[in-house]
Amino acid sequence: MEKQDLYKLLELIREELPDRAEKIASDLESLKETLDGTIESFIGKMQEKVSERIYDISDFAYSAEQITEIQVNVIELISLLITEDEKNEILNEDAIEDESKKIKNYSDYEVDSTVEHFIDEPFTHRRPMGFRLNDGEIIETKTWKDVFIKTCENLIEIDEEKFLSFEDNEEMQGRGVKYFSKNVGEIKEPTSIKDKVYVASIKSGEAIRAILVKMFEVYAINKEEFKIYLRADYTEMNM
Repeated sequence: MEKQDLYKLLELIREELPDRAEKIASDLESLKETLDGTIESFIGKMQEKVSERIYDISDFAYSAEQITEIQVNVIELISLLITEDEKNEILNEDAIEDESKKIKNYSDYEVDSTVEHFIDEPFTHRRPMGFRLNDGEIIETKTWKDVFIKTCENLIEIDEEKFLSFEDNEEMQGRGVKYFSKNVGEIKEPTSIKDKVYVASIKSGEAIRAILVKMFEVYAINKEEFKIYLRADYTEMNM
């Protein structure tokens, strides 16, 4: 199949079969991660050879280079299968990661971590320090993904039956992709919650905020009962 024909096919699948597009993209993402691990293994082999004073490592280096090229192609295919909104979510999370790495004067963007923020405030371009639920202890986090996973762990402790009901509640699932399932194969980048159910590794802060709001509605948790503490705010950088 010609490359352009493949591109047209994937775009058709994305438009007409979004649930299948999500599944294919998820599987390709898993392949990309496996290739990452393979490259790391080759790098480890090269380091072993050098430590043994064996410097003929050209085969390993060439293989790692070839796998990197495959990765580039896989990423390109994934980009054709996901929607613009999903691309923006990924770019937003990656941008925040890049911001935190590039900033030379990090203290310029640090904020008072004792100030309480709430679920109705935007998460975009902000970095969490932790959260508090129902006046419990502050739970420290580094990313919004951490906030989501650790909140899930808290909620299942409060009422396991309600939490497990999310799997069969369509409003708690993403478009064409599951956020909650007992079947690990149905979840993209799954994380186990108390060995009872798997949740997706959602990267977008705003997507996490939206699903948390829905979860709190089921649990009858008021927005004032979920307090967020920030470590940095990059909003001014992006104005």
